[in-house]
Amino acid sequence: MATDPIAAIPEVEATGDTAALFADIRATLGLPVVNLVWRHLATIPGGLQWTWDQVKPFYVSGAVERAAASFLAHQEMTAPFRPSPATLAAAGVTADDLPVIRAIIDSYHRGNAMNIIALSLPLSAASDSAPATLRPARLPVVAGLAIPALPALDGLPADHRQVVMELNAFGQRPGDSVVASMYRHLAPWPGLLALTAAMLAPVAGDGRLATLIAGANTQADAHAAALRAEGGRIDGRQAPNGVPAALTRFTGDVIARMVPICGMLRAALAAEGDQD
Repeated sequence: MATDPIAAIPEVEATGDTAALFADIRATLGLPVVNLVWRHLATIPGGLQWTWDQVKPFYVSGAVERAAASFLAHQEMTAPFRPSPATLAAAGVTADDLPVIRAIIDSYHRGNAMNIIALSLPLSAASDSAPATLRPARLPVVAGLAIPALPALDGLPADHRQVVMELNAFGQRPGDSVVASMYRHLAPWPGLLALTAAMLAPVAGDGRLATLIAGANTQADAHAAALRAEGGRIDGRQAPNGVPAALTRFTGDVIARMVPICGMLRAALAAEGDQD
């Protein structure tokens, strides 16, 4: 599979109202990237504007950040191993590369945690999840570094693209073809992708990853329920066709699986003294 398997508007190609919404999302979430879920919603007529109108107040008020930080504090994301500087160097990752790589991973980790909570809210009217008890915690703050542009899947060398697809299969639900953007963003370091595959293979093979993904889904529902219990409400306007299915697809699969994966990779590459 060479081309991106889900419709999405690349940030560099966004114009007009879409570009303005993307800029607002980046600024509001404190991120240098617009996550795939938003770029996909931009391909649904009215989908991006409707969804952002619904959930932006929860981001602006700080409710999503508070719930997302608690959500991450409920996750178990210990690194299966921590590669040494010599191992990273052999994989083509230099000491100068690491701050940028960490900023990329932190961007996705922060965005995933916030989005899985907020984007569950328009779906949650019939949810019977018990509200979580919110834990005091902090979200990752993304370093203000320039990071590479997200490469198109079909723009990657064939062997790099194959590793991206192999990584994407870890924890993926049967029949879902969404390719997590983080793997593509790390494609300039194919040796790192190979190390990540070696890290994830045993965790996926023995069922631990499936357990972590299920836990992320459960905790996301509980944290969204906590916001509803505080009086958080969606305004009730009918969603454009395709939006509920898109939100369900992303929150239930790709975002939920990338929460523990980002967390493990983040822990594996943390600077000494920065593990949390």
